[in-house]
Amino acid sequence: MALWVDGTSPNAFRLLLLDDLKADPKRTSLAPCVWLRISTFLRFPAPLDMIYIIGGRQHESDGFEKCLDTAEVFDWWRGEWVEIPRMSSARVGAAATVHDQMVVVAGGYNQRATWPLDTVEAFDPVKGQWCMLTPMPTSRYGLALASMGGDLFAIGGDNGRQVCNANEAYHHSETRWTQAAPMLKALAGGKADKHGGKIYYVGGCDEHEELSAAAYAFCPNSNRWEHATEPTSNQPLSLRIGRTSFAMGLIEWALHRDVAAAFPASIAARLLVTGGVSGGPQEFFLADTELLPLGDQASSTQHADLFSLNGRSMPRMPEARSGCRCVVLWPTPSRPFLPWSTGTVESRPASSRPFVVVLGGEAPSREGTGAAAMQPCPDPLVLDVLGRSWQRWPAGDVEVNKKLRLKRAVPTAEAPAEECSSEGSHVDEHAAFLQSIGRLRTKRVAFALTVAPGIPKVAAHGG
Repeated sequence: MALWVDGTSPNAFRLLLLDDLKADPKRTSLAPCVWLRISTFLRFPAPLDMIYIIGGRQHESDGFEKCLDTAEVFDWWRGEWVEIPRMSSARVGAAATVHDQMVVVAGGYNQRATWPLDTVEAFDPVKGQWCMLTPMPTSRYGLALASMGGDLFAIGGDNGRQVCNANEAYHHSETRWTQAAPMLKALAGGKADKHGGKIYYVGGCDEHEELSAAAYAFCPNSNRWEHATEPTSNQPLSLRIGRTSFAMGLIEWALHRDVAAAFPASIAARLLVTGGVSGGPQEFFLADTELLPLGDQASSTQHADLFSLNGRSMPRMPEARSGCRCVVLWPTPSRPFLPWSTGTVESRPASSRPFVVVLGGEAPSREGTGAAAMQPCPDPLVLDVLGRSWQRWPAGDVEVNKKLRLKRAVPTAEAPAEECSSEGSHVDEHAAFLQSIGRLRTKRVAFALTVAPGIPKVAAHGG
């Protein structure tokens, strides 16, 4: 079986082992269990989950903004951002997702919003190369992209003249696009994610510049749109505040074992929505954060304690942000690699817990002239969903992370109190995870983000 191995570590590993065999009195020999953990860490059988940030725009020192054709991946192995090859074009307001083991990015604009792109390209993490796919029938920016059932769906957006309700499906095996059922309402700037065989579309702006609070669900099997509903009441599901240019992430949690036995297909799920732009007048740039429950009544009722929530309210972000994006990460203590790996619901250890990391974006500032101006937000914000608390890392402040012990952790059937609070156990590993988040700094705005497999920069093929 092919493995990826850190190209510099094996030699150091051998030297350390030889040193132990010599029984050097200057250093205590490592215990066998430590050797096993080290050797396991030096190789991995498959690409690792990494964060991909693609395109967007960036504030320049001369006061202008630059549209970006660059893309980068956060290499958890090295703990740093690594640039990957440039795209064929700059893309602002594009969308990205994982499809057929590749990172696919579609649409956006590269000069003016009135000239959107129809091009689609895919990055192969193993080959480290981009390739062009068949262009979309509709040029647009502000679209949403989702992969389901072997097809790729490009939903909504602005075609440069008007907001559209386009929903186009790319069939990878046939390398062609077809028209799927159009959206119930033309929207751009909303976000989409998949759960339970459906694609959920939330928020956005219509052709009259009215912001939407509605949530829609598209079922590819029946090629049909419907209004998403509350799991416990079947009432229409919607945001408290209509918004666009926000961040959204899906939090899925496998049911407790006794519940899963009765409802094997049930998974408790929430869509977390934060930041963005609203219609005002009291609040234009948003720090508001809320949860939308997904799934059936059984999973929502049985799993309410896991989120320890009353209703759908969550604490506000420490600052308002628009044009930001977020990713849901699950620290999984005591795993050989990447305790913050997203992993899968099935493989996730019971002690893991969700953290939502908000990256990039911009916020209004009145420094200097007194007039409001938009400033980039490079520092990441992290929401501990169970602890119901936000953390932020001011630039260069590494000491702030030493105070994080997660003593507010909520004991659940999945994470007993002794696992959440004992010194030297999972608390320490969660704190180490949070400390590493401080390196996830980016000044991009209106970029595309996805989590996909990737190869660490120092890795080399080996046996």
